[in-house]
Parts: sequence; structure tokens; C-alpha cells
Amino acid sequence: MIFPETFLELMDNSNAKQLQCIQVLNKSKRRPATIGNYLVVCIKDTLQSNREKKDIKIGKVFRSIVISFAKKKKRQDGSTFKASNNMGVLLNQQSIPIANRIDFLSSEFTHEKFNRLKSVTNNLL
Repeated sequence: MIFPETFLELMDNSNAKQLQCIQVLNKSKRRPATIGNYLVVCIKDTLQSNREKKDIKIGKVFRSIVISFAKKKKRQDGSTFKASNNMGVLLNQQSIPIANRIDFLSSEFTHEKFNRLKSVTNNLL
């Protein structure tokens, strides 16, 4: 579960390494973010080789979507899924992924609004 000030790792190739959640964008103010929720995040760390890149800089604010979190999640088919860390993907203002490759997506992303995410992913878990 992801609350404000929680750190996330990135699962795409957008040259950022670590994000910090600023705000959870869901209907309730007190509920934590789960898989598929949108966040407002701040970049806390980038890759060493690309620190001068214009778009991705430390301290810049972006939107993000939660891909997985470090808590067991029970699926509708009865199986469970647990990731090692909280993970997300950077999005622009139109909710389009900034990166052109995502390492994996969980099978919860079957809705039509996630088609853009599914088109740039390598693996569905």
C-alpha cells in the first residue's frame, strides 16, 4: 500500500531510479494507493550516466501509475502476487508513458484505459 512520502522504484527506461509519492489521486483522501491508481510523484534519484537529460531531473514532478507493491495481493483466480518493492511507471500529463519500454505488468491491467501501457511492456505476470 502506498501513502504519501512512500518511495517507489521505476519499472521503465525513463532514466529515473527512485520516486517519492507526493499525493495519491483516488476518490478518498485517506485510502492508500493500490495497483492501477495514479500518483503525483517527485524524482529523487536518476541514473548516473543521464543526470544532464532535460526531461528527467531530480526534483521534477510527474504523474505515475502503481504497477506493483510490496504486499501480498490476492487475485480473483485465487493466486497471490507479491513484488519485492513498490514499483511505478512515469506518465506525462495526458497519462501516456514517458518511456518506450516497461519491464513487466501484472495481469490486473486488463481494462481498456491501460492499452497504452500494455503496448510497451515486455511481460505480463
